[in-house]
Amino acid sequence: MTGELVVGGIDAWQKSVALGQAILFRTRAMIKQMGMSDFRAVNIESLGAEHTYGSNSKAHATREVVLRITVHHDNKQALRVFGMELAPAATCMAPGITGLYGTPLATHSFFNFRSTLPGGGSGRPHPSPNLVHFSCLVPKSRVPAQLTVGAGETRIVKWEVEGVEGQHVSPPLEPATSATQVVKDVPTEKVILVKVAYGRSGDKGDCCNIGIIARDPKYYPYLKQALTEQVIADYMAHLCQGTVKRYELPGSYALNFVLTKSLGGGGLSSLRVDRQGKTYAQMLLSGIAVEVPIGLMAKLDGWEFEHAI
Repeated sequence: MTGELVVGGIDAWQKSVALGQAILFRTRAMIKQMGMSDFRAVNIESLGAEHTYGSNSKAHATREVVLRITVHHDNKQALRVFGMELAPAATCMAPGITGLYGTPLATHSFFNFRSTLPGGGSGRPHPSPNLVHFSCLVPKSRVPAQLTVGAGETRIVKWEVEGVEGQHVSPPLEPATSATQVVKDVPTEKVILVKVAYGRSGDKGDCCNIGIIARDPKYYPYLKQALTEQVIADYMAHLCQGTVKRYELPGSYALNFVLTKSLGGGGLSSLRVDRQGKTYAQMLLSGIAVEVPIGLMAKLDGWEFEHAI
């Protein structure tokens, strides 16, 4: 179950975290008195304060956030107790709390009026199943592909399988060219990653893939030099509980990072707001610096950033 409250004012981030902890403290005491066990898992997030950035956040001074609390319990009654304790937080706890969001329990059509809870929210959240998926690898040879073009005949596409069945074979790397070599012993400057690269990320079970592509081939060697597995692991340590593996794609002047155990379980089983890692690449683009020779970068009109690194 997930509940959300809007928190405003000075120190909104700190207040939202304290509020979330207070709601959980009160709810835990109540379900314990009712003879129920503690929650299996809880997650407090302060959206608007760059919560997903962890210690890399630069927005803790914001005056408005959305407190998001997600809880997991085997007993629906425990979740209902949690849901009922959200509204009193808006009316009886610290000032500046409004907007209880979830799934409405009822909607009244009398005089075309939609009922809301104090503060203008949309109703209490309700329990929903916490689904868990199990991923596995299947050899290509066991998954034949079919190809049909227009009204033509359907044919079977046979995969090319190298080496022993089930054994991973790494393709040979292309030899380095002048476009993929670092220029040494020259004055350098640090630029934010988004100025020299594109990025996109997504999930594979509880793993996240982060693809970083050079905006120009001449930037590629500096991306490889700056974006090591250790650098990414350190920056994403608050989210990644597993390993970081880097794969090079020299033909595309790109790097692919695979972060294991990085999505809180992944898919529907995760309690996080970003359970698919869609924001992970953007974290790197906006937070990591790359050292390049002075004068190497082309001028990108309109690409000025308030927070220089």
